[in-house]
Amino acid sequence: MPSGASLKKVPSPTYKSLVGNGTENQNRYRLCPKCGNFSHIQEGQYYCILCGTKLIEQCTQCGTAILHPQGRYCHHCGAPYRGEHVESGRP
Repeated sequence: MPSGASLKKVPSPTYKSLVGNGTENQNRYRLCPKCGNFSHIQEGQYYCILCGTKLIEQCTQCGTAILHPQGRYCHHCGAPYRGEHVESGRP
C-alpha cells in the first residue's frame, strides 16, 4: 500500500441483508426428487444428505415454489416431485 494511503472501511453485510427479512423463504423447502428427503430452504442445503442428489426448490413442470415439505405432488399443477420414483396410489 502506498505511503499516506488510508484504508477505507467497507461495511460488512448484515445477517438480514444476506437472508432477507425471512418472510419470503419462511415456508419454502428443497426436496430430493430421488428419495423424497426435504430441507427447509433457509438451512442452505443444496444436495440431499441421504443420497447426494441435487435438491429442487420448485416444481420442475410449472416453477411453483415447494411449500409443503412432505408433499409428493405440486400444489399448483399436480405434477409429481419425484420423477419415476413416485409411489402409485394417486387417482
